[in-house]
Amino acid sequence: MLRANVYVDGFNFYYGALKHRPHLKWLDYRALAQDLLGGHEINTVRYFTAPAKNRLNDSTVSQRQGVYLQALEEHSEIEIHKGQFKESPARLPLAKELRKGKLKFVEVMRTVEKGSDASLAAYLVRDSCHHEMDVALVMSNDSDLQAPVDIAEREGITVITVNPHEQRNQQRVLRSSDKRTLDEGILRRSQLPNPVVNESGRKIYKPRPWA
Repeated sequence: MLRANVYVDGFNFYYGALKHRPHLKWLDYRALAQDLLGGHEINTVRYFTAPAKNRLNDSTVSQRQGVYLQALEEHSEIEIHKGQFKESPARLPLAKELRKGKLKFVEVMRTVEKGSDASLAAYLVRDSCHHEMDVALVMSNDSDLQAPVDIAEREGITVITVNPHEQRNQQRVLRSSDKRTLDEGILRRSQLPNPVVNESGRKIYKPRPWA
């Protein structure tokens, strides 16, 4: 049985497959990997994300994420690797004016997630060079990960990628030895139990907005 490690680009996956499917956000990535890699032994599952910040129109974003990360760790023994969000002012053109052939700039606060893709790349290379797996399942379409994928394959690791996004009109696609595809049926089959019950008997429930 081949050993597999799993690397999940959390925000890439969220925006590609889950943002508009709230009923599927209670996702168990270990179960998903097992479904995608039937017959493989799933070892380490690494999930790369950043602490979400509450918004003016939604004051419970961080709470929902915290509950979900607890459930992942308790039920599926998934290793959580956290980056961070950074905010900075930026001057950007208004889209409506730009379409009219005019330039009108406004100053906005731009939020950028930092660290997750770099951490994923580092762990993929590190684990490959230590030959901790035979197969690496990378759940992302971020072409910035091409170099670490290539390094892993030169180390003799079979890299399988999962593109969470619609593949139409994508100019840059992450290349790998093999690919797997997602559909709603796979995501439905790979949900965490509700509630997740930890070792002390505490119940962790799926957030109500995800019902």
